[in-house]
Amino acid sequence: LREITAFATRWCMDDIKRTLARVRVRFDTFFNEKDLYESGAVKEIVQELAEGDNVYEGEGALWLATSRFGDDKDRVLVKSDGSFTYMAPDLAYHRGKWDRGFRTAVDVLGADHAGYPPRIRAGLVALGLPREFLDVELVRLVKLVREGERVKFSKRAGNSVDLDELLDEVGEDVARYFYVRSSHNTEMNFDLDLAIRQSEENPVFYVQYAHARISSIFDRADTSPDELGEIPAGDLAPEERLLVLELLDFPRVIENSASKREVHPIPTYLETLATRFHQFYTVHRVLVDDQETRQRRLALCAATKTVLRSGLALLGVNAPEKM
Repeated sequence: LREITAFATRWCMDDIKRTLARVRVRFDTFFNEKDLYESGAVKEIVQELAEGDNVYEGEGALWLATSRFGDDKDRVLVKSDGSFTYMAPDLAYHRGKWDRGFRTAVDVLGADHAGYPPRIRAGLVALGLPREFLDVELVRLVKLVREGERVKFSKRAGNSVDLDELLDEVGEDVARYFYVRSSHNTEMNFDLDLAIRQSEENPVFYVQYAHARISSIFDRADTSPDELGEIPAGDLAPEERLLVLELLDFPRVIENSASKREVHPIPTYLETLATRFHQFYTVHRVLVDDQETRQRRLALCAATKTVLRSGLALLGVNAPEKM
């Protein structure tokens, strides 16, 4: 049985890692809960708690008085049959992070685990860790939509959609972009019809097309952004000015996204930038005869391309040269 369990575990983990690699998600390390039991860390954490005055026995079980530290009720640490509840290894895992020198632990959980943070935080405080050590981000679930209707699925009925199937249908770039386009705090409807649409209605296509269009301009100009040289000064048309102002906002958007740990402002910004560029390109020819105007507009195109490529790279999405 142990050999079968080990084989199944390896097979599942290899399958998960293949899918993660496909969608361009990388973890530095994977941690096996079993290691906490084999190392004795779980027993040690329970013993440490039992030596304090925040643990008591009741109904044949060992309870942790988490209600003293902000939880809505006390929690069982050790069941009446002697087995540990999930709280014990979870506390041991987080305590291990603290002992290794980390002073903030960020847990990313599904919104259906909203009751988890208070009890674990209370347990960590009972161990003497500061309340602010545990920082939890709750992520709302994604619902697939096709032809305006939600795709109903049930694991029990065998009617489910896994990530590989989604990637097969819409592609890696679209999947990544759509996932980060919405705030993780709001429920997301993943529109499958929109995701496979090769038109400007598709936000990924819209942003990527702006990048590819600029590449085409430089191909026709028979030059590259690196070869522009000194850019002459001159008055800007309204569309050019709006594009410049949008470009200047890029550092602020990135800084705010990083400080707030929110990715969705980046695709929102990129779509606005793509709109500004398309508006500019619709009104103004870039490759005009006047060399100063030509140079200024090529420089504006080069800056836009750089920001579009950088923004897409931060999202893990490709910036194609041709479409």
